Formats: sequence, C-alpha cells, structure tokens
Amino acid sequence: MQNSLENIYEARIGRIMKVYQISKNDPNDKRIFCDIEIFPAGQANDVPLYGGGIDFTTKFPHGIFCLPRENQMILILFVNANFENPVACIPLPYNYDAEFKDKFYSLLEDIDDINIFHFTGSRIIIRKTGKFEIQKRIEETPGNFVNHSIQLEIKYESSQSKKIFTDLQNNIIITLSKDEVKVIDTKSQSIIITSKDGEEKIVITDKWNNKVEMKDTGVKITDKNSNTIDMVTGEVKINGTNLEVLI
Repeated sequence: MQNSLENIYEARIGRIMKVYQISKNDPNDKRIFCDIEIFPAGQANDVPLYGGGIDFTTKFPHGIFCLPRENQMILILFVNANFENPVACIPLPYNYDAEFKDKFYSLLEDIDDINIFHFTGSRIIIRKTGKFEIQKRIEETPGNFVNHSIQLEIKYESSQSKKIFTDLQNNIIITLSKDEVKVIDTKSQSIIITSKDGEEKIVITDKWNNKVEMKDTGVKITDKNSNTIDMVTGEVKINGTNLEVLI
C-alpha cells in the first residue's frame, strides 16, 4: 500500500469473534489478529489489530495497545473500498448512550493523558507530567463500589542504579537498588533492608531516631540519646558494658 493522498479509507462496523496471534512474514514475529463479523453481513479473517499510534516527534508508540475482548464492537478499515482485504481493525466503545458520552469526556485531566481501562473497573492513568495513577474498583459494601487510587512518581538514578517510587498521596518513598530496599514514611520513619553479601541486615528507625538493627551477629537497640542494648550470641551489653558485670 502506497502512502499517498490517493488512498481513501472506508470503514465498516463489526464484532470481534476471535482474537489470536500468528506469524505472517517472520516466524519469530507474532502479531495480534482477529476474526470479525462485519455488519450487516459478511466475515473477515486474519485482520491485524491496531491500537494507539506513533508520535511524529518522538517516533515512539503513543496510545493504548491492549487485547480487545470477544464480542467487542470493532471498526474495520478498508482502502479504496477493497472489502476483500481489510487493512486494520480498531476496538470501539459500546453500549453507547448520553450518560457514557458525559463520562467519556471527563476521564482525562489533560488531552495528552492516557487511560487504560480494565472491564472490572480498574484503570491505569499515565499523566502528561510522567506520574502514574492506579485505580482499583472495590465493593466496600454490597452494591457500593468505590474507586481507590494510588498516585505514583517513579525516578531512576542511573549512577547508582536506584529506582525511587513515591506515593504522592501519603508521601511514602520506596527506594530499590541491587543491594538495598529502603522505605521512608511521611514522619521520616524508615525501614532499610540490606542484602549485600557479608552485610545483610535490617534497620528500623522511628521519627525520634530510636533504632533497631538486626543482623547475623545479633540485635542492637539504640535510643535517641545514643544509649544502646547490644544482644549478640552468648552475651548482652548495655552501653558497651556486659550485663553480667552490671548485675
């Protein structure tokens, strides 16, 4: 198919009968195809499924690329009325009514945001700012469904191979690296789990700077005034002094 202005697209409505993956040209390259019932009559097989598009500036895919469900309504594209050879099919919203239209136009905060919906009511929102929002539809009481959401910001520090996840609603920060997991809550209380060879330990610190450190040699408790209780194999020390001597 030549990319020219002479190519005129024509469309028909249909229903997805089957979704599957096959290889057309390269046996190692499987693509998504559909068998479609075309309205008012007819059927098309092995129609490639397209979702989203390509941003002309970045050259990256932009949009929603996900499998449709069987019996979903579909838009079938043809070139120059070549109905024997459909070019592509695009999933459509269905059960359309005025109420759906109102909801559809209020889904996004910005025209460049993307919503990915699941039929259970859950969705992922990718904001123009780069932030993520994950919503889960939960039945809190019989018949009462509520959307609970998590707003996340994700950063990556390549110099240290660190991934930083921030729960924006609760200001909880989770830092992941090869040897360590660190969680800090809104009150600056923290849990650090270190798994580096020879240095495995867990450190818990509260907002007053009291600390509990656990490792293979034992447990050490340090309060905000630097007083310590050190419990190691065979002995207990308080402020560096063996407990047996104190008694």
